[in-house]
Amino acid sequence: MEKTKQLPHYYAKPTWENNIGYLLYSRRIILPGVSEILKTTKPKTEKQRLINWQKKSRQNSSQSNFSNC
Repeated sequence: MEKTKQLPHYYAKPTWENNIGYLLYSRRIILPGVSEILKTTKPKTEKQRLINWQKKSRQNSSQSNFSNC
């Protein structure tokens, strides 16, 4: 039975610039962050559901702000 080789370990530093998170590899190569990968691989239906939820929550918050005046 053959042993499988492990992938080489690398260290990528989490970095933020202009409110965008990414990983900076030791050779100054920019890699997408985990959140960015998950966000771009979501199905269109999930993205649309999130957009609808954001719109609804914004409407609710703006209505509650006017009622406090």
